[in-house]
Amino acid sequence: MTFARLRKVAILCIVLMLAGLIPVCAGAAGLETKTSATPAEIKNFGEQVTVSIEITNNTGAAIGPVTLLDPDDKPVAAFGENGSAMLAAGEKIAVEDVHAVTEKEAGAKNIVYKMRYSDVNEDGEVVSIVKKVNIPVSFNGTVVQLTAEREISAGAARKGDTFLIVYTLTNTGTVDIKDIKVSETATKKVETVSGTLKPGEQKKVSFMVSMGGSDMISSATITFRANDEAQTTTVGEQVIRFGEPNLSLIVSCDDRDVIIGGTAQLKITFENKGTISYSNITVKDEKAGVLLEGRSVDAGETQTYT
Repeated sequence: MTFARLRKVAILCIVLMLAGLIPVCAGAAGLETKTSATPAEIKNFGEQVTVSIEITNNTGAAIGPVTLLDPDDKPVAAFGENGSAMLAAGEKIAVEDVHAVTEKEAGAKNIVYKMRYSDVNEDGEVVSIVKKVNIPVSFNGTVVQLTAEREISAGAARKGDTFLIVYTLTNTGTVDIKDIKVSETATKKVETVSGTLKPGEQKKVSFMVSMGGSDMISSATITFRANDEAQTTTVGEQVIRFGEPNLSLIVSCDDRDVIIGGTAQLKITFENKGTISYSNITVKDEKAGVLLEGRSVDAGETQTYT
């Protein structure tokens, strides 16, 4: 940093301190933290731990106000007024906060709090600084979790059309899952998955559906057993639209006097009076070749191209 920049930073720091706006003129490296969680090991998601955080200002100048934020980005009230406090040179502030460990935090084996404050960079500019405060935590429990993903082969269908509803079941937990049954509302049928689904394994369940005369609703209730206990998970509703196709193509020309070998300006109009949307439409002429491609027409829409 040049002398001129040093002078600029020093003057800005003094002005800010006198103004009482942001009495921060120490580097980010000056704040050190010590952390711990009690208990340091949990067996269930949502289990509460006491997080201990000690923040020390190791510089020769005051830093602050410093705001301590919990994992939900809410100020930790015990740290100071509205979760903020000034740290004088050499000062140390210790705080405790009770936190329920989430599944994501247990998987990462880490809880993240944050310190937020302002400082002055080399160019004399006031910048906002956010530093992560990591609190290690161990997970030593069993996880019962069956993940279900649905795929429907048709977004819309006409009466009598058949399509597939496929559920991909994945054991994303840590224990075996068995006696899996999938009940699908669109077919009012139940499919049973044979055998045991071990952690990390995946199986598919398919339902063949015949479209009726109106919209259909797909949803599923999945029952299974894990750790000798009955469990249930669900897949939310998704609508399969009843499709009435009614797409017309009109090609017209406003040029009345066209000589042989001359050119004419064509107008192409799509009229979609049905309930099905179309995409990736290509219009070809036997002699002129491709006239339009990659077009889309939503249900009830009219589009004209020239």
